[in-house]
Amino acid sequence: MTRTRDRLLAIARHELGTRERADGSSKYGTWYQRVKHAPGFDLAPWCQMFTGWCADRAGIPESAFPRMAYTPYAVAWFKDRGRWGTRPKVGALVYFNFPGGDAVDHVEIVEAVRKDGSIVTIGGNVGNRVQRLIRRSNIAGYGYPDYSDPAPAKPPAPAKPALTATEEIVKKLPALTLGDGRREGDPIRWDVKTLHYLLMARDMVEAVDLVGVADTEFAPIHAAGVRRLQKSAGLPVTGRVDDRTWAALLRVS
Repeated sequence: MTRTRDRLLAIARHELGTRERADGSSKYGTWYQRVKHAPGFDLAPWCQMFTGWCADRAGIPESAFPRMAYTPYAVAWFKDRGRWGTRPKVGALVYFNFPGGDAVDHVEIVEAVRKDGSIVTIGGNVGNRVQRLIRRSNIAGYGYPDYSDPAPAKPPAPAKPALTATEEIVKKLPALTLGDGRREGDPIRWDVKTLHYLLMARDMVEAVDLVGVADTEFAPIHAAGVRRLQKSAGLPVTGRVDDRTWAALLRVS
């Protein structure tokens, strides 16, 4: 059972009782004439075109369900794809060869398979209208459209919350480790200076202990303060400054 097949059957049921127009044309032939650019088919026998119209309305691609007007061509379409057989199935197209004909000359949609072996069908161009019938004989075989439901779309990944201005700053701050900032003119010296005063502001380093310590060079006293901060924040105690340590220093974590 598939939603695609059930959708097609619901559309076919909705058409029950629909008749040809007074001039012998049908809305199914008019549709076929338009989509296939086939002049004159609005007046042609329309049992096969009815099935294609239902498939079109159900959103079934032509690669899975034939769009034809001539039943022998549709039978060949199913056989070429290994989708032809003798077992009745709900949603299958059942083809008939009535007495006096030399080829399959009619098609209907199987709506139900009964326990007694008969089938309930919905057929177009039966008495010039769409009808529900019970069939037992003159069956040439069945074509099985591909009613595979499309794979469900993957839900979109949840959007990441936008970073605050402070978080953006943290993201851009470099990792720091013991010895950084010693080289004159190195821009990282200014980040060491930021670390120096943040440690002092967070009481992770006593101001008296920083007397005489260069505020632009990552010294052992800075590493000790970083370890104290990491321990208090529940971070790995490394003595190195990574983005999580910066966040703790800036109190944005």
